[in-house]
Amino acid sequence: MECCAQQLFFIKGTFQSGAGGDIALPFGVEAKSVTVTAGGQSLAAGTDYIVEPQSGRVKIINEGVFASGREIKVCYE
Repeated sequence: MECCAQQLFFIKGTFQSGAGGDIALPFGVEAKSVTVTAGGQSLAAGTDYIVEPQSGRVKIINEGVFASGREIKVCYE
């Protein structure tokens, strides 16, 4: 048998959605490391959005954020 060298891959991507209040997070992201902005303005956890660690999702709960039409960005470590 021939032994193969270990290969290392990096994946980079973006996601864009036109509607909906759920944003998927990668596996293992801690809720306390998540920040969300809308149009450059910080949103408040628990008021504007919640992080659901079990499902790996950020849910926007403030309907006014959607009504504003501002771009929503989710950052995490």
